[in-house]
Amino acid sequence: MLIDPRKFITGPFRPCPKCGKPEFGTLNVGDHYISRRCRECWHTDGERLPPLNKKIVYLDQMILSNMAKTLDPEWGKQRPQQDGYWARAFDALDRALKLQLIVCAYSRTHERESVVLPHFQVLRRLYEHLALGMELEWHTRIHYLQLTHAFRQKLHGEKVDYGLIPRERVLHGDLTAWAERIRVSVNWSAAYPDPEEVRRTRTRSGKAFETTFARWASEKKSFPEVYKFERQGYAETIVTLLREHLAAIQKANATREITDAEWNYRLEIEIVDGLCKVALQAGVAPEDAVKLVAEFLYSQEAFDAPANDISALLMAALARRAAAGQKPPSPGMWNDITTISAYLPYCDAMYLDDQCAELLREGPLDQKVVHATRVFSNKTREDFLEYVADLEREAGPAHTARVVDVYGEKWLTPYRAILVYERERQAKRKAEAQPRAE
Repeated sequence: MLIDPRKFITGPFRPCPKCGKPEFGTLNVGDHYISRRCRECWHTDGERLPPLNKKIVYLDQMILSNMAKTLDPEWGKQRPQQDGYWARAFDALDRALKLQLIVCAYSRTHERESVVLPHFQVLRRLYEHLALGMELEWHTRIHYLQLTHAFRQKLHGEKVDYGLIPRERVLHGDLTAWAERIRVSVNWSAAYPDPEEVRRTRTRSGKAFETTFARWASEKKSFPEVYKFERQGYAETIVTLLREHLAAIQKANATREITDAEWNYRLEIEIVDGLCKVALQAGVAPEDAVKLVAEFLYSQEAFDAPANDISALLMAALARRAAAGQKPPSPGMWNDITTISAYLPYCDAMYLDDQCAELLREGPLDQKVVHATRVFSNKTREDFLEYVADLEREAGPAHTARVVDVYGEKWLTPYRAILVYERERQAKRKAEAQPRAE
């Protein structure tokens, strides 16, 4: 097979500064640089591009699924969308990300919520496209980052300030870089969560949440009481998990049998080890490190970690609803709480389900969750499209012209066929995997 290298040189074309022919096009875009080459004389040149300031927009599974049902011909047959909003939402987001104004960063939460669906691959194709390859860190790791940051500040006698953690620490990717024209995605099924394990975990957490909600309904404790209790819940969880893990190790040493409990432990256990390392780096004696870590985990500074505090506020708000006789939330509520608690401080905007958005607007959450993040839901969905449109207006026509000059006019055309092509690729891969007839 022969490949014409000229095909990798695309528009917009302009007169070549060397031969004068109108064949000088874009060869490559990436990071902060664009290279151009002539298709006739092969003259090559380039220039640095100015740094960008992309916004992080988090999309809940609900909006992703609705956009996928609109764009996917197979899913659309089974559950046709009568609401044209989702196509408009995709067009707006697709244009904004191609204008280098936003990234809809994805997370492992997206994977865990979508891997159990029959159309996982098309949904994955959609959220990876909108993310431009940028991924938010796992929520447990974000809490770990916050605690080690605060512990380090405290050991050095500094005032704990969680606002000093740059969002680049929780995002894999560069918000200032220009997107490459061609992105490669590897479909490695072994790296995805196990659907059955996800279903089991979801069922367990759903039942546990129902039990907790019933307890709230019977106890009818005040918001401050539940909030205070939930703020120290994470420290209690870490201590309990650590004790169980140490007990499992002792049992394994005695029986000489290694089980899942020893090697496949919860990530929260690593927080104790990480905090001990911070203490040792600060000059704390090894025999004093564990005690200091324990004291810190039960301190107000640790309770104030955004991932912990926002979670406690949301739980207290749900407890208030339980005491008022309202129905328990869906089994996915715990996923929503951990996602919001971890990512809200680092996102510019979040599109959530109506219930979660309403919880954040209730008092005292509307006063205590003090972040610049814009929160949207179905009830404010037109406001969301206006927010995205405002980003382009704020960037100005000169920015749009620069993007067109880099990528070409067709670059801004909404990629509505994205899932049509994904289905075609799936069919081709399936056909190629079939054994050939002799």
